[in-house]
Amino acid sequence: MQTKSTQGKCRLCGHDRLSPLLEEKVMTFRPECDGAVAARVNYEGCPRCGFIQVEPLPAPDFLKNYYRAAPVASLDHQVLHAVKDSYFDSTLTFLERFLPTPPERIFETGAASAYLLHLLAERFRAEVAGLEPSEECRRWALQEFGIPLYGGMLEDLDLEAQGLREAFDLNVCCSVAEHAPWPGELMARMAETVKAGGHIYVEVPSLRPPATGPLVEKVVHPLHLGYFSPQALIHLGSQAGLTILHLEEVGGLEVPVYRAMYVKEAPLEHVRNLFDRHLEHFNRKQETILAACQRYVAGADNVWIWGISNNFFSLWCQNAQVFVPEKCRLVDKNPAKIGKRLGSLVVSPPDQAVCGHPQVILVATTSRLIQENIINEAKRRFPETEIHSLFESEMSHAAQ
Repeated sequence: MQTKSTQGKCRLCGHDRLSPLLEEKVMTFRPECDGAVAARVNYEGCPRCGFIQVEPLPAPDFLKNYYRAAPVASLDHQVLHAVKDSYFDSTLTFLERFLPTPPERIFETGAASAYLLHLLAERFRAEVAGLEPSEECRRWALQEFGIPLYGGMLEDLDLEAQGLREAFDLNVCCSVAEHAPWPGELMARMAETVKAGGHIYVEVPSLRPPATGPLVEKVVHPLHLGYFSPQALIHLGSQAGLTILHLEEVGGLEVPVYRAMYVKEAPLEHVRNLFDRHLEHFNRKQETILAACQRYVAGADNVWIWGISNNFFSLWCQNAQVFVPEKCRLVDKNPAKIGKRLGSLVVSPPDQAVCGHPQVILVATTSRLIQENIINEAKRRFPETEIHSLFESEMSHAAQ
């Protein structure tokens, strides 16, 4: 390998006090040789961000030439259906879990023969594009899946000229970041391809310790130039202005991996957007419940609202006029609530002599246990009466 000096600093965060972890003799490649040669490599750990880097680095031109020929990557299409269907299915399931909406445009960094892109296009009905330095893989992607891929390295791609800057909802990067000499620069470049609020998915081998040795045997590869801990993956995103949404280790695969999902938003902005979406969802739900209450009250002369809680108080504050005093009775068995007032409505015990015979009972608590008790008692005492749960729980819609 040819050394590009890192001046003893972490290539992810720049920390200048690395810890030597392991020195190993590996078979590696040199541009001036036709085949592999033995070389010694050092694994150095960063105590600040948790990144493990390999020294020395290959020359940049060698990496570009190697991945353009990519004798290993060109075998990708030969094992697709034998190995990768179940593997990629779990990747797609992960994406469906953590993407708030289906992405319309997807880019893959290091697309190999575009099999994952093909599956993403089918699963999300999305427009896809990608980059792959291997010439043979690009030919296969076009021939087999009709997907044209950009060539070269992401750092050399003119995003403006190609119309790729902030053009995508999702950038997928599987088994690539560990090959990048400078992973922070790769991540920052990927961030430039997604819109504000867009997402980046990164998958890298994990360093799950095996029974022998400090590193996973199948993970250690001559051209794996860095290894990520959860701490390093968090740092990888924050350096590029991204907020990590979820990080998990998947140990059931042939090679254990970390999966990380990022969003292109600052943490404060992301929290604000989450709050706004939560408030919007809450308001829509409240409006739906109020509309249902209005229908129930309009169609009956005596409506019991049973199980008065803070949730019902919030509902009443939003639109008290829905709960017509001449038709509605607030009932609760809790002595601390009996006699309390909501406007002209007074909480009474569920006593037919006081409140009359109910035509409709609206269960107004979110507690599963209290809902269950109210519903069971109401069914026993008033078997002909309609019973409806206003708020969602495991008992919702059980009483009809």
